Amino acid sequence: MTIIAGMGGNTATQALAVTVRRISLSDLTDRQAYDTILKESLVGLINGACNGLIVFAVAYFYDANPMLGVVLFLAMTGNLVIAGITGAGIPLILKRVGIDPAVASSIIITTFTDCIGFFLPLWLATKLLL
Repeated sequence: MTIIAGMGGNTATQALAVTVRRISLSDLTDRQAYDTILKESLVGLINGACNGLIVFAVAYFYDANPMLGVVLFLAMTGNLVIAGITGAGIPLILKRVGIDPAVASSIIITTFTDCIGFFLPLWLATKLLL
């Protein structure tokens, strides 16, 4: 679970950096903001699936239980998608309400991705393993 939460934090921080850079270089239109969130969620999906497959393989070889691997794969993929969305979305929302996204985004994103990173695998495990 700590790996899932940590990877979510890394993904969200990267999406945050890219989004804040885009905000600082130009005033984003609503369409560009939407495209930014869509792109970062897609990057999260691809990274989550790749990392999730690795975690699936480790879990399978460690415990020989494919369902544990499925839980970890889904949790990693889901958390990285959510991290991409929040990493791009939170700074855009903060900019919209007049708060400097470079100052206020990281603590919100870290809290959110850590909570999801711990909640998602536990929730999936209760639904798929019990």
